Amino acid sequence: MPFSHKTLVPFRLKLLLAMLLAAGAGTWLTYRGFKSELKPFTNEAAGELLLSKLELRASVIDSELRGGLAKARLAASCPALRELLASHNLYGPGADKTGLRKALAEAAGGPSLAGMDLAGADGKIVASLDPGKVGLIMPGRPGPGGYRVSAPRRENAAIVWDVTTPVLPPAGGGTAPLGALRCRFRLSQREALGLEPGKDPSFTLALAAKGDQSLLLVEAAGPREASLRSADGSPFLAALAGKTGVEFANEGRPGSDVFAWRPLTEADWVLAGRAPLKAFSAGAEELVSRARRRAVLGFIFLAAAALLAAGALAARLTEAGRQAAALLEQYGLPASEKKLSEPEALSDAIAEVAAQLRRQSSRDLELEAEAEKLREEEADLKSQNDELEKLNKYLMERESKISELKQEIAELREKVGGGI
Repeated sequence: MPFSHKTLVPFRLKLLLAMLLAAGAGTWLTYRGFKSELKPFTNEAAGELLLSKLELRASVIDSELRGGLAKARLAASCPALRELLASHNLYGPGADKTGLRKALAEAAGGPSLAGMDLAGADGKIVASLDPGKVGLIMPGRPGPGGYRVSAPRRENAAIVWDVTTPVLPPAGGGTAPLGALRCRFRLSQREALGLEPGKDPSFTLALAAKGDQSLLLVEAAGPREASLRSADGSPFLAALAGKTGVEFANEGRPGSDVFAWRPLTEADWVLAGRAPLKAFSAGAEELVSRARRRAVLGFIFLAAAALLAAGALAARLTEAGRQAAALLEQYGLPASEKKLSEPEALSDAIAEVAAQLRRQSSRDLELEAEAEKLREEEADLKSQNDELEKLNKYLMERESKISELKQEIAELREKVGGGI
């Protein structure tokens, strides 16, 4: 059979697949466009949420620092301590060291204070809660009327820092400081930063002093120190600029993190935080999830519409195949309506019908020419027949006249013969 095409994928299915592909591409592009447009709002919301989280912790740390500064200044203004230190500066090492240590111990108090060192005018430590430090030089002493807060550091499982404040002489004793008092305070990780082991393992805080080369990373597992040049510390370099800010790392890729930082008011410290962007974008993720569900439902409705449309469009092709099969049967070329419902087979069938029509038209022209020739021959024969009829009529009339003449001649002969 000339129309036995092997169709691997029926036209109806091809049409349906093409429409489904177009519907899927449109749905996916719409979803991706919505997700892309939502990203800036997601980042902004995540940054604001992380900053609010830092604000809470910064207020706790500022409160701890404020309390430590007040306590250090109060301890430095203890009259007994100032008098003993003035006596030590005046009379030298032979002064009452036991009294200095006792006065230092009385000035120290409270669970947050982890250590205290007292240095004289020469900068050497004359009394300390840690006897091993007596006689050492106290580094980083403040100027007159000022104080200095050291960078935060890790000590065992706690965060500690030092406050160094000058010890001023009693009233009327001059303006030059008698020495310096250094107090070491302990900040509890759980109380101050709200981190508990295993509770929020993805959230990391960083405490750093401006100008320092290291920072303190505070995580759920505990605090640890890191260099700013290390892989753990380098992401927080931008935080040392001091101004409140937000930054995103690996944006647009899996594992993206959000960074936020703000300076503390009570010390030259910066508090920074790092967390996965996904942890702070729950609202946006919910919107994306809703958009995804709606995209899936929209694709399902478009698929159903595509199925109906493919059936409606293919129905016209099926009708054309039925008519083509009927035409082919008229020319003795039976064909399957199902096979002729495919464009390739229908095209071949139409070509074959057209060829048959051309051949039929050619035969009709030949027959018409033969008929015209026969008509011409018939006209010639008719003309010849008319001529023959005229000749025959003439001959018959001549024969009749000849007979009449013969009869007249005979009559005349009789008359002539009888008259003689």
